[in-house]
Amino acid sequence: MRWSSPIIISLGLAAAPVSASETEAQALPREVTVYARHNPPFVSVSETGELQGVVGETAAHVIRELGWELHVVGNVPEGRLYRIQDPEMEPKNAIILDTFPTPERALNGWLTRTIITEYAALIVRTGEVEQFLIESPEALVGHPVAGRIGFAYPAIDPVPGILMMRMNTNLASLTMLLSSRVDLAVVNAISATWQFNKAGFKGRYAFLPRALNRVPLVLSLSRRDFSADDLSAVNDAIERFQASEEWPKLLERSGGQALFRTFPVMVEDPFTEAN
Repeated sequence: MRWSSPIIISLGLAAAPVSASETEAQALPREVTVYARHNPPFVSVSETGELQGVVGETAAHVIRELGWELHVVGNVPEGRLYRIQDPEMEPKNAIILDTFPTPERALNGWLTRTIITEYAALIVRTGEVEQFLIESPEALVGHPVAGRIGFAYPAIDPVPGILMMRMNTNLASLTMLLSSRVDLAVVNAISATWQFNKAGFKGRYAFLPRALNRVPLVLSLSRRDFSADDLSAVNDAIERFQASEEWPKLLERSGGQALFRTFPVMVEDPFTEAN
């Protein structure tokens, strides 16, 4: 998949004024380039270059509030997305959308506060929830389980005896489940539900009441060009937006409460909050 060309969006906002005692000359608004994969309902880019989805629209709001000029590069392949902030190939003022924090990613990027929480959740065939009252990862021992290739599942990977079958996509995992080739499947609760409903599978599967673990989705600001003060300003802007009347409206536009629900989890990821 090729990257789209950057789409320049002029926000027409100047940076907040500062006093002469604070600086000799007022800096020009910073130009930032946002890199986004196609991952609805979290983020996508419209034909006119506008960021969409919960993470995308939050990022656009924050950048607008801070007075930065926004450039958007959409449809970035996931494998390449996480290499953008490598010091050897990092573009100027790069912000990565819709990423989740790991110690490795924190080396090159300032990771913001959580925008929305995704879950590694377990699904079964409709009507079979009572047969699989899974209270701990060890209860999955002996069950064939479908999961994603390239995904780590910290809650179950260390447990011997779980029969994990790795699939390319969430839809492929669901197909394995519905054809009774596995007992359960591990899927991304929000994005998989979005995909399954679009594909016409609503009502054919059910979530177990507890997820394996939670995954916070954040923004990543290049450490080369952004400072700790920039990170603080972005975090403050995110917090203000999530406390505003616009936040529940954004969630409703993106799928509503049925999609953005919460799960109790079996295992807490040790890196759930960004630095």
